[in-house]
Amino acid sequence: MLEIRGSQQILDTLEQSGIVFEGGDTQIAERFFGPNNIHVSHRSPRHLVVTYEFRNLPVYEYLKQLLVAHPTVWIKNDYKTEEGYCGLWIGQMYNGSPSIQELEWTELAQEEEAYREDFSV
Repeated sequence: MLEIRGSQQILDTLEQSGIVFEGGDTQIAERFFGPNNIHVSHRSPRHLVVTYEFRNLPVYEYLKQLLVAHPTVWIKNDYKTEEGYCGLWIGQMYNGSPSIQELEWTELAQEEEAYREDFSV
């Protein structure tokens, strides 16, 4: 899930483009973003929340490029994979430089959630 806060004008542009922007990695943009690849789950004048799929590694470099291209926004990305790997990435500009916070952890995998009964390892 990708959450972006900012001006209505910027969020309108990002929503219409599917979070594709000039200066962003075109391979990532074509594979994971664009109007046909994202789903808007919430929208208000200054808040946009979309879901998108990714493979293997989070797209943190793309999000940093998004932040540099639109330095007035605040971005939060969180994910959970089928294997239980989870992460949180928050970015905003601070004194002209990206200020990034990252956290990663592991929760139960989908199979463990569905079938495991004994968690005492």
